[in-house]
Amino acid sequence: MDVPRSTYRLQFTADFGFADACRLVPYLARLGIGAVYASPLQAARQGSTHGYDVVDPDRLNPALGTDAEFTDLINTLHDHGMGLILDIVPNHMAAAPENRWWTNVLEHGPDSPHASTFDIDWYRGDTSPSGRAQVLLPILGNYFGEALEARQLRLDVQEGALILRYYDREFPVAPSSYGAVLRAAQAALPAAPTDRGPSRCLADLADLSERSDADAARAMHAGLGALLRDSPEAQQALEHAITVYNGAAGDPASFDALERLLDEQAYRLAHWRAAAERVNYRRFFDVSDLVSLRMGDPSVFAATHRLVLRLVEDGAVAGLRVDHVDGLENPGAYLELLRREVDGRRQRRGESGGYLVVEKILAEDETLPAGWPVSGTTGYDFLNVVNRLLVDRDGLTELRRIYAQATGLRESFDDVAYRSKIRVMEELFSGEVRALAGHLETLSQRDRYARNAGPDELHRALVEVSANLSCYRTYTHGATVSPEDRRRILGAVDATRRRSSDLSERVVGFVRRVLLLEMPRTADEELRADWLRFVQRWQQLTGPITAKGVEDTALYAYNALVSLNEVGGDPGLDVDPVAAFHRAGGARRARWPHAMSATATHDTKRGEDTRARIGVLSEIPHTWEATFRRWRRWNQRHRRLVGDVVAPDANEECLIYQTLLGAWPADRDDLERFRERLHGYLVKAARESKVHTSWIDPNGEYEQAVLEFVDAILEPVADNRFVTDFQRLQQGVAGAGVTKSLAQVLLKVSWPGIPDFYQGTELWDLSLADPDNRRPVDFAVRARLLDDLESLVKSPRPRDVRRLLDNWRDGRIKLYVTAASLAARDRRPGLFQDGDYVPLEADGSMSEHLVAFARRQGTAWSVTVTARRSTSPAHRGRPPLGRAVWRETTVSLPDDAPVNWRNVLTGERVAAVGPALRQLDVAVVLRVLPVALLEPV
Repeated sequence: MDVPRSTYRLQFTADFGFADACRLVPYLARLGIGAVYASPLQAARQGSTHGYDVVDPDRLNPALGTDAEFTDLINTLHDHGMGLILDIVPNHMAAAPENRWWTNVLEHGPDSPHASTFDIDWYRGDTSPSGRAQVLLPILGNYFGEALEARQLRLDVQEGALILRYYDREFPVAPSSYGAVLRAAQAALPAAPTDRGPSRCLADLADLSERSDADAARAMHAGLGALLRDSPEAQQALEHAITVYNGAAGDPASFDALERLLDEQAYRLAHWRAAAERVNYRRFFDVSDLVSLRMGDPSVFAATHRLVLRLVEDGAVAGLRVDHVDGLENPGAYLELLRREVDGRRQRRGESGGYLVVEKILAEDETLPAGWPVSGTTGYDFLNVVNRLLVDRDGLTELRRIYAQATGLRESFDDVAYRSKIRVMEELFSGEVRALAGHLETLSQRDRYARNAGPDELHRALVEVSANLSCYRTYTHGATVSPEDRRRILGAVDATRRRSSDLSERVVGFVRRVLLLEMPRTADEELRADWLRFVQRWQQLTGPITAKGVEDTALYAYNALVSLNEVGGDPGLDVDPVAAFHRAGGARRARWPHAMSATATHDTKRGEDTRARIGVLSEIPHTWEATFRRWRRWNQRHRRLVGDVVAPDANEECLIYQTLLGAWPADRDDLERFRERLHGYLVKAARESKVHTSWIDPNGEYEQAVLEFVDAILEPVADNRFVTDFQRLQQGVAGAGVTKSLAQVLLKVSWPGIPDFYQGTELWDLSLADPDNRRPVDFAVRARLLDDLESLVKSPRPRDVRRLLDNWRDGRIKLYVTAASLAARDRRPGLFQDGDYVPLEADGSMSEHLVAFARRQGTAWSVTVTARRSTSPAHRGRPPLGRAVWRETTVSLPDDAPVNWRNVLTGERVAAVGPALRQLDVAVVLRVLPVALLEPV
């Protein structure tokens, strides 16, 4: 397999295209990057800032540049020994006018050749008054009748086609609906003296509209376009008819014709609030503008992957990152097909298999299904195990106690997550859950033990089991349930029994049997297929429930230590962080040695260095307790009552202060921009938590009160004690956070897996959640700084490295550790890609403050030693260096390890000590930097 040495994620937009990336390649090569890892490059909706709203999978996004510029990028990458890893989106496309497939479905309904491309249940929910199947489009800002009579819905003609406009959105009109409009236009013309005038042409076109075949529709569109170009009279007559259709303000009857026309369409326009209850197509999570694909259909796979596979075959793309693999009905089957197609094309070029990774959020005790033919995940599992490693376990326990006392919120995170999943099922996915519960009721009627169960109780049991599932989804796709899926389902059922003891055991037991495919002995093939269809639909729904309930609700509502509130993270987890880190390292090496290791992505809740700084609070819980109470007391005057609640509440203040400590900019010139960024983030956080405001029901007055509070506490006026006190603590926290930040970099590079760097994070990453973390990156500054550091990377000098650490605020020390550790990895790629992982034990009074491990492949070795705590009072912010900190602490080496080493980050020589020369003296190893990467000499 062609495995990249390392990857660097680039977010392509109209402001950063192929030509920009091409100019960046020499810098990335000098940094030590092995492959550019690109956001989706297929044609996306106009103005897209992320590329996940694909409208045409068969061409590159023209907003990013020309095909020639893309070719230049690929050639430049190859010239520098680098490849391209492409992010692909198999789960969904944008439900937008630019999407020709979607527009064709809206125009022709179930008769469209693309009707089976999208996951639409045409016969669930509303139908038109004539009984025609319709797809519900929840896009109206008010109810249908109000929008109609306010003339927000308007008929129009464009290039020979009738369209419906709703503000700036356009929808096609079914060919069968043209006849009435064209005849109305014909009636507006004077009597025709011949049979060849515009009146006759309109009549002929109206007759064509009554035929249902595609050829007739194409002929009608072409004929109408030509007639309107050639005949001003026809154009004027049609405009008159359209004016009549669009009605007159204050005359409800005048809109009847337009209402009838709308009822004839294959879509039904509805208020946006109808999405949760009535939408009948599968969405990406709760995003109605993203419609899911039936990727299990081979023709859909072929149509959506044609460009991607051609790029693989041409040698332009070396690997793929599969977005949201859990959204697919059968991820394993999809990945097997993708693997065959990718490897087949690469083998025709005489190359090894392609690099495939999946975006998959793993629970704490979960691993990828063993049969998936991929290299692993995109790295959230690594992010979270390192995140926990850098947090003091005892201090975290204290922070949870402090949080509960200060806010009055005593629920565990597990309880918050459970309650949040219940809520999103009620508010965001009620229609999908209701349809699934209806399916469950149908199944119960053919089960002798469940046929008398009531629909309400079946619905509630389904909701409870779904809320108690401890992972995103299970993966049943045949007649049997895997042992791992069985364990997850039984765990969810047991939790349901504990939390909802009033539910009938008969009903809970039935849900259990259905999910485990324990079918009645007498079940025929039809019933067996129906049970499996239910399970597969349930599996596709639990992922969105978890994503919206945990990631986008609970992680914003539980703020004991927000650095742990990360995608795939569990801030309520209580484990030995060092032991968990080593277990994960061993498991990664054994099962998925080439998975990505990420510390920041376009979806992380906070920048990696924002997290590192906030994590320092776990080392000073009592200082934080006193500080938090003091700040709340001082800033009480800035809180105000909104309705019957105080804004912000104590929980939000906890979030605000921790956010300020983590994301405070190093450059004071950035303060005004930071305030704007902070405003956007706090509104998003408040709406995601869904406590006092939400995306569905925004409370503008409450949000404004929170923003005014933040502005007031940051106002640099004489009587504002908070600003001075905050800056004192913030400086210490930022200084102490440097140790954790450098540890993240080195662990990512030297741990099993492929290190992935999110754009710009080679300098301090103090960003917040998207869109803040997708801001433009100043690569010119980074390139200049790397120019200055290149000689030091090649020939490290302890004094110069220490000078970088002393001047950490400019970020050069992080850039240096990144480049120097990647250079070491490049010198021994086999060692770091496939070498054994060997945990190393530490001994001494400061042993709990560090982590160490070795990589070994034959006679090749490396040893990583890094502090994981600041070990000095946070208000001083000094890195843990030398004998005064580490005293007698040692790290034990394996018996066959070398004796003499060189620290590739500082250039220092380090010799093993002790009676058998089996120990490393940590005070010597961590004399210049709080992190060390050793190689034998």
